[in-house]
Amino acid sequence: LEFRRVLFRSEAEGVQGGQTRLFRPDGSTVDVSPVKGSALFFRHGFGRDSVRHIGCVVHGSVSKYVARINVMYRPG
Repeated sequence: LEFRRVLFRSEAEGVQGGQTRLFRPDGSTVDVSPVKGSALFFRHGFGRDSVRHIGCVVHGSVSKYVARINVMYRPG
């Protein structure tokens, strides 16, 4: 199993746009807005249960910074 953790690290509040868009199996989407100090966890990889996602465009003068951490787990 592989999971992705996205830790939002923007130094200033006021990022416009920049959501992480997650695609559900039925084609609908969920947008998660970047809030400093919050984290997003989801199943990542190429398997049947993996979550497709994209990063949306950031607008305005405040940048979006993230720390992406991949966690791999193989049951014993």
